[in-house]
Amino acid sequence: MTEPKWLKLARGEVGQHEVHGEHDNPVILRYYADAGHPEIRHDEVAWCAAFTSAMLERAGEHSPKTLSARDFMRWGKPLKTPKPGCICVFSRGDPRGWQGHVGFYAGEEAGLILLLAGNQGDEVNIEHVSKARLLGYRWPVTASNSSTIKSVATGLAATATTAAAAVSEIATAAPDQTLKIGAELKGLASWAPWLGLAGSVVILVTLACVAWAHYRDLAKNGK
Repeated sequence: MTEPKWLKLARGEVGQHEVHGEHDNPVILRYYADAGHPEIRHDEVAWCAAFTSAMLERAGEHSPKTLSARDFMRWGKPLKTPKPGCICVFSRGDPRGWQGHVGFYAGEEAGLILLLAGNQGDEVNIEHVSKARLLGYRWPVTASNSSTIKSVATGLAATATTAAAAVSEIATAAPDQTLKIGAELKGLASWAPWLGLAGSVVILVTLACVAWAHYRDLAKNGK
């Protein structure tokens, strides 16, 4: 199975580690910034969630932009079966507590999950993590895999088609009145810009219908 872009990017970060003391690793500080937290100035602030968000953002995916691992349980969509690159969320300490750990699924070995993550032993690496700590697998939601987005898009397309048909029918029957409606809508643009746009669309549809009716009459009369 082809690995997603964010997992490939994460593999390229393996070996990055904290710099203990008063100095900080600028690469890790960049993870915080890409995750929406440029205010973090020290690489010893918990950064597994920042690393995960940063890789997703760099791959062009929306992330929760969080510093809390468990926030990923409210992001994306759940997976029943893991696949390369899916986000794994684990408990840390009390399973019912707020602490956690997050990273990318890189396979399994001896019944353990191979997790590619940041802040594992203060670095980016791949570690074996027990499934007993697993809270869930998550995957980014996109327009292509979201049933909600598809449903809304289908509904909007159907509505637009119906509206266009209605305007076309009215425009053909009474073009003068339809042009007047379009002009009135355009006059409301200062109050609501979208009404001005709607008015322009009505006028264009009306003119197109008039032109088509004229052409059809000419063709019917052999001219």
